[in-house]
Amino acid sequence: MKTYTVNAMQEMEQFKTDYGYNIKGNLICNCSFMVEGLLLVEGSLSIKVGESIKAGESIKAGGYIKAGESIEAGWSYGI
Repeated sequence: MKTYTVNAMQEMEQFKTDYGYNIKGNLICNCSFMVEGLLLVEGSLSIKVGESIKAGESIKAGGYIKAGESIEAGWSYGI
């Protein structure tokens, strides 16, 4: 499976769909990251942030989620 590394949010445009973003592989994000709509990563997802991760609805990971200060989700289900 191919791994994509993104160092600026503008690099995410290559994955843009009508509903959000679709990555057919692994994604490593080394920048501030804000997505409105769907974020579908068919492989693994690594978001390296210094302080916090925030989602309007839910955050789910098969492995782990790590943030320097906080992780916040508006609501979640199926956890």
